[in-house]
Amino acid sequence: ELVIGGPENLDAPWGAPGVARALRATPNPSAGRVRFELPGEGGAHVSVHDLNGRLVWSAASQGRELFWDGRGLDGLRRPAGVYWVRVSSSLAGGATPFVLLR
Repeated sequence: ELVIGGPENLDAPWGAPGVARALRATPNPSAGRVRFELPGEGGAHVSVHDLNGRLVWSAASQGRELFWDGRGLDGLRRPAGVYWVRVSSSLAGGATPFVLLR
């Protein structure tokens, strides 16, 4: 399972003093599903893009976790490769690459 998250203290806004400034993906690469650890309780929007910037998948969360099963908006399984995840919320936002293995 690949975990993509922000600061270790998920109650603190990203970029606050002592808080990690960037998203991180661990382990990376990963062959399993992708779990997004999101800041705060206000929800967040998560989108996954291919290297050409095309939207592959997106979802909104009302909680602190969101899972992606590796399928695109068309319902088809996405191939192995490098993808970018973008997260935005009222607390913060960011983007990071990750490698999906099959």
